[in-house]
Amino acid sequence: MKWLTTPQALADIAQFIDSKNAEFEGKHQWVVIGGSYPGAVVAWFKSQYPDHATAAWSSSGVIHAIQDFEDYDMDVYESTELSSSKCA
Repeated sequence: MKWLTTPQALADIAQFIDSKNAEFEGKHQWVVIGGSYPGAVVAWFKSQYPDHATAAWSSSGVIHAIQDFEDYDMDVYESTELSSSKCA
């Protein structure tokens, strides 16, 4: 669990970009893209690692992170329950 943090996720993206730049022999232009929570991640990434990505596109990025957001799971459960009680 200690590796499942936002700073670690940002570092993982930076490491991926560094690795691919080395593999492709040179610094290349990268665009990071995400929507909803990943939208927030790419915005945070661009702010923390500005030299790693040329641009970041955050579509509907969350503004306030919510720990243990159970309401999302309940929305999914209720929606699948409409199809069939066995679906959820």
